[in-house]
Amino acid sequence: MNDNGQYSYVSGANVIKWDMDHETFGGVLKYEQTFSEEFKTKLGYWIHRQQPPGPPLDQKKYTVGPKGLNFAGYAVLADNGYHDFQSPFAEVSGKACNFVYSAAVRYLYFKLGALTSYTNGTNASTSQDYDTAIANGKVDPWASVDARYFREWLPSVYLGYNMSDNATVYIDYTRTYGLDVNLFPTYVQQRSNFVSKGVELQDLWNKLDLEMSDNFDLGLKSNIGPINLNPNAFVSFVKNKQARIYDATYNVTYPYNGADALAYGFELAASGNIFKDLDFLVGLSYNKYYFTEDLRTASNTSIPSDGNQVPDAPEYMAKAALTYRIFDFALTPSVRYLSSRYGDVLNQEKIDDSIIVDFDISYEIKKLFFARSVEFRIIATNIFDQKYISSINTADDALAATNTAATYQTGAPFGLYANMNFKF
Repeated sequence: MNDNGQYSYVSGANVIKWDMDHETFGGVLKYEQTFSEEFKTKLGYWIHRQQPPGPPLDQKKYTVGPKGLNFAGYAVLADNGYHDFQSPFAEVSGKACNFVYSAAVRYLYFKLGALTSYTNGTNASTSQDYDTAIANGKVDPWASVDARYFREWLPSVYLGYNMSDNATVYIDYTRTYGLDVNLFPTYVQQRSNFVSKGVELQDLWNKLDLEMSDNFDLGLKSNIGPINLNPNAFVSFVKNKQARIYDATYNVTYPYNGADALAYGFELAASGNIFKDLDFLVGLSYNKYYFTEDLRTASNTSIPSDGNQVPDAPEYMAKAALTYRIFDFALTPSVRYLSSRYGDVLNQEKIDDSIIVDFDISYEIKKLFFARSVEFRIIATNIFDQKYISSINTADDALAATNTAATYQTGAPFGLYANMNFKF
């Protein structure tokens, strides 16, 4: 996969343009063997290579003048190594009496690529061509780092019990991981402060850690006539969540994997056939997601974050849709609900809830253009042109009163789309 594009945002009195152009490739080798209904095995190897960003390697800085934007150097100019993932995995599964089980483990070997920074010293005379700027640039040893390696075991377990042919209760556990790469751009932006205290990026880079989450689910899958129901309760224990935290070792504040968080809630999915030509789908969820401690931001200062919902995490979400089939047409009105959210960790910047209504019409023709079937679809989104916030770009520890406050992405207005799907 290759993707490229540009992202622009305001930073102080400047406009930052982030050029993106990177590739991702990999593969999975898997071998499965069934010994019996009670015992099945799976062995495999997953390999993945990803070219940054992130962290960013090409962010140009512009000042705003009477005739538009004026190039003022680079906010970030760096040469980043590839991120490499290698992961062997194994699984056993089966069915015995009324029980269904699976147990798996994956070993993660993750190399976070080395990073060489050329940002310091760039100015308006620096070439705007990335390759030229790198070739003529000067390496900044304070903001350059070696590759960082992570190794982790990722187990998962599932156990289900078939109470009847139409109902299964289950419990499962999965360990997952994540990593934010905010440290490098933060260091570059605040380089003078770190250098004045004798702190190199490598010192902080060596303390990076994976965010780990232990996730538990308890649920029920059942069929009541033509209706499918799947209620589910969940809880996640999060360790090493990244936030801007004060580090007494170096007397600096930076994005550090040192916070704990907790998420719990429930989900309900229901779907099925009401009448012969009328189907429905309903999804409901509640999610309480919060830090379980106050975040320390300076030697004698902390954020009272304990118990507050993390930014951009709605507690309630819902979706409902009906599909009515008449002749070869399918008419589907749907509605999406998003509860109020916050743009800061103190829950002071409140974003109102929103209700978005969509509608689509599809028509299917059998055996057309050498295809088994062709589906024509017209989709109308946000048909009432609701004004709302779709996403919030913010750190989990953002404060409304500081420059870490959130920026907000407006939701898409009314839109009309058409497509054709061919099945052969």
